[in-house]
Amino acid sequence: KQANLTKQVSTKFETQTISPRVQMIEMCLRRTLEQRDFQQFLVYYQPIVDLRSGKIIAAESLLRWQHPELGMVSPTELIPLAEYTGLILPIGDWVLKNACKQIKLWQNAGFPELRVAVNLSSHQLVQPDFSEKIMKFLLVNDLLPNCLELELTENIIMQDVNSATSTMKEVHSFGVKIAIDDFGAGYSALMYLKQLPIDTLKIDRYFIQDIANDSQKAAITTALIEMGRNLKIQTVAEGVETEQELDFLRGYKCDAMQGFLFSRPLSAAEFEKILFANKRLNV
Repeated sequence: KQANLTKQVSTKFETQTISPRVQMIEMCLRRTLEQRDFQQFLVYYQPIVDLRSGKIIAAESLLRWQHPELGMVSPTELIPLAEYTGLILPIGDWVLKNACKQIKLWQNAGFPELRVAVNLSSHQLVQPDFSEKIMKFLLVNDLLPNCLELELTENIIMQDVNSATSTMKEVHSFGVKIAIDDFGAGYSALMYLKQLPIDTLKIDRYFIQDIANDSQKAAITTALIEMGRNLKIQTVAEGVETEQELDFLRGYKCDAMQGFLFSRPLSAAEFEKILFANKRLNV
């Protein structure tokens, strides 16, 4: 999860000697952005599947970087570095712009209900013109706001609760959806759930892994699903990899799932193929 990679960015880069590999990646990244060579970047999409119907209802967009010399740079290398240096801003804008274009292409291809989620960084959230950027990307592509979902981790929100809440409320008032990503892995600030305009709660994969055999994980996950139901917030289980995990989530009426059991992240072309093939989770 790329949103999860930013949690210990400061520690990683402030307390450790930066390796030659990291220095090389930063140099190449700066040069790429200075030259505005965004063709090196790719957006992959991982399906989010409704557990009742088995249908694909959304996709999470995930950044990839294919550098001509470095090759495919791992998100675990790219995202924390881009966050720490502030270079995530032009990249994040490009991902948002690209995702909105892709939504329009899929709508024109016959999938008008598909929602696409985009991960946000703390740098993006505090931009004074962030809301205007979002509306511009939607208007340029003639999109209704509810086809776009913005994903934030608890840690990003907690860095500046007042600013994050204000921005989220403004964007949400347009009709854009808001998701809390990796829920339970950060501050778990339950007190803010009531005041934040949240549509989707994504349960961190840690709690899903081997859930059928771990009573503590099971207790936490079932409580989160029940809380989501009571607050009328959609719950999505992340990192689902086994039939046992899936059966557990269905048994407790989790709304949706995302994970390798159904599909790895796919290129836009590959994702489109499974849309046209009407791939479904067995129900």
